[in-house]
Amino acid sequence: CVLKADFGGPEPPQMSCRKGGPSKGAPRHQNSVAFKHNKHSKKTKKIDGISHDGLCPKCSGIIAWRKKYRKYKPLKAPRKCGGCQQRTVTRAYHVLCAKCRTAKNVCAKCL
Repeated sequence: CVLKADFGGPEPPQMSCRKGGPSKGAPRHQNSVAFKHNKHSKKTKKIDGISHDGLCPKCSGIIAWRKKYRKYKPLKAPRKCGGCQQRTVTRAYHVLCAKCRTAKNVCAKCL
């Protein structure tokens, strides 16, 4: 959001529309206990049973973190593949189906 005026001369300095307030910094308090989710729930068992093969080390680490901290959301319906444009992607956070991934020999998440 930049404010401008037509003065006919040089442009006035640009001003942002960000409101004032405290700047973001370090957290106020350190967590005393690490996050622990219910290991015996049906959802956790289902998520742990999903294997993610065909990913680069960076993407597999991201998905492992999501599973560990219960941020992983499995797909409810197949998504469209970025390669063949068919509804064949059955894994969450993937953009290529298994056929396109093996044909192109790339990571299914980050390409």
